[in-house]
Order: sequence, then structure tokens, then C-alpha cells
Amino acid sequence: MESDYSVFVGIDLAMTASHQAFAWGGDLGCLGERRFEHSAKEIHAFVEWVLGLATSPERVVVGLESPHGPVVEELLGRGISVFHLNPKQLDRFRDRESVAGAKDDRRDARCLARSLATDLHCFRRVEPQEPVYVRLREASRERERLVSDLGGQANRLRDELHRLSPALLALCPGANERWLWDVLALYPTPADASNFRRGKVREILRVRRIRRFDLEKLKAALRSPPVRVAPGVLEAARGRVLRLIKALRVIEENVREVESEIRSALTEARFSSEDTSGKVEQRDAAIVLSMPGVGTIVGATLLGEATQALRDRDYALFRCLAGIAPVTKASGKRSRKRAKVTMRRACSARLRNAMHHMAQVASQRTPRRRRTTRPVANEDIHTAARFVA
Repeated sequence: MESDYSVFVGIDLAMTASHQAFAWGGDLGCLGERRFEHSAKEIHAFVEWVLGLATSPERVVVGLESPHGPVVEELLGRGISVFHLNPKQLDRFRDRESVAGAKDDRRDARCLARSLATDLHCFRRVEPQEPVYVRLREASRERERLVSDLGGQANRLRDELHRLSPALLALCPGANERWLWDVLALYPTPADASNFRRGKVREILRVRRIRRFDLEKLKAALRSPPVRVAPGVLEAARGRVLRLIKALRVIEENVREVESEIRSALTEARFSSEDTSGKVEQRDAAIVLSMPGVGTIVGATLLGEATQALRDRDYALFRCLAGIAPVTKASGKRSRKRAKVTMRRACSARLRNAMHHMAQVASQRTPRRRRTTRPVANEDIHTAARFVA
């Protein structure tokens, strides 16, 4: 397939501005370059320009750094082969173009195109993904962002409590529990707790199933002597606390909705599929979700971030993407027996975290691992990787 390509196109994708493309024809040299805006009309016109450079879409190959985005989807939809390259590898290829370290959009696009022609084996092919796995990838990433926002808002609420009523932080150090938000919605400041109503607060604790402290302890924390603040600060803090509680409830509701979408997508991905030969095979989701330590969030992350590696059964690639494949350095005076082994840094942070939690839960829940009392170590993570393999 590599010898069938006659047009090599490199695209330097921009975050918000226009994209730069360069077409290379091998022995024919430069076939042209083009700059196009990030809009549906411009992207469509660019793809038409690329198709006009060759006799058929099968003769064109496109290289870029990101495997996702509207440009990639448009190219795949028109039958054009798309490959992506890790930015660190592109940085090494860039040194071949200029040892001085020069860098600009046109140079990067030209470097991508020429590297496609000479080192296609270093690139990774982008394959169209099933819609259910695209949904899992987007939903798991959205949940991660929402959880980060939830933690940020909870930290702001904690700062307000540390300023006004530190005694409440003894009952909820992170200020991230719903019972605390419900109580603060009634009594945002210590001065408001003077009209403390036992029935309402008791109902809040009952609904939220809080049993680690009783009503009297909470009442004492609410009515504890407030920290002295400047005039006007208390009134301003009351409004901030109420607004933070509203924001926290909205974000938490969004997290629950995203988690419901993830569970729905996982249920759809579990179903068996029938190929063209009529043979029914078990889906990757059913296999992954049956492993020890894999739950809803970890399973969605594995299936969404490593879809192609799992589908191709390329477990060496999966271990590299997850950062659990060791990096061995044995050169010169350092023999294989004295090789230096380090942790892989170039990987997907989401996959690395997912594998860590998978190993941690498996060590607690799997009978063979539960017999040990030591904490999770690197070998547990590699054991989880062998489960995947």
C-alpha cells in the first residue's frame, strides 16, 4: 500500500486560526501549498483541491499531528488515507529540515509531507470509529472536565468557610458533599444559624444518609463563634456562598447526566455484533468490562481512548499509549543486564490514570490480589495490562 501513494499532503492544524497544507509528489517535487480557514466551506474546498492532485483518492495520503477533528473526518469521509504522528516525532523530523531549530506553519506542513514519503512506517493510520465509541470518548472527556470544575468550585466554597466558619470544615474538609450544600443554602453564615430549625436539618441528614455525626454536633458547628471580619465582608460572603452552591448543584447535575450517557453507551457497546460472514462475535466492550477493576468510568476511558489499539488487538501499542510499557536504555558501556529502565512519559494521561485505578481496584477485589496487604505497585499495573493482553 505504501508504494501506491503518489501524493503526500502534510497539514499543520491550528487551534483557532487557519490551517496550512503542503503537497509533495515524491520525484515530482512540490505540487502546491494551500492555507485554508477553519470553516465548512474552506475545509470542503481544500479536500476538493487535494483530490484534484491525484487520479483517485486511493493515491493520496495525508499526515497530521492530531487524529481527531473536522478536517480528519472530512478527509476520511472522502476515502482519503489519513495518518497521524506524535508531536515529539515531528520535532525530530523537523531537525532534518533545519538544524537551527526554525519553526513555522509552512515548515511543519512541508516536514509532514516529506516524512510521509520517506518514513510512512513511523506514522499511525487513522481509522473511522464506530459512533458508540466516539460517544464514549467525548462523554468521558466531558466528565473529566466537569469533575475538575466541580473540584474547583468546591475549593472556592472551602475558602469561604475557612474564612467565616472553620468549624464546619471539621465535618466536611473538602466542602464537596451535598448535605453541606443543603445546610449552607439555609444557613450561609454563622449569623443565619441563630434561627436553627432542627426538623429541616434532620431531614437533610436523613435524605443524604449522614450518620458519622449527630444533629447536635452539626448545630454546634453552625453556631460556633464566627471569625472576626471587616464590616461588609459578611454580607458579601453570604451572596458568594449562595452563588457557589448554585454553581455546584448545576455542575453536579451535569456530571450525573454525562455518567448516565456513558452507561447508556456502554450498554449499547456490550451487545454482540454480526459480521458479513454471519458469525456472531463478542464486542470489545463486553470483554473489557468483564475484567477485574474495570467499572463504568475506567471502561469508558479504555474503550474511548484506545479504540483502535483494542480493535486491532495491538497490545504493544496499547501498553505504550497507556504508559505502562517500560523504556529500556542499553547503549555503549551499559549492557542489557545493566540496562536502565525508566517509566514512559510520552503517553495518554487519561489511559495511564485508568490503568492505575484498574490495578488498584483489582488488587482490592480480586481474591488472589486481596490476600496481599502491600500498596499498589508498578507490577500491579503491569498485571492489569496483562489482563488486557
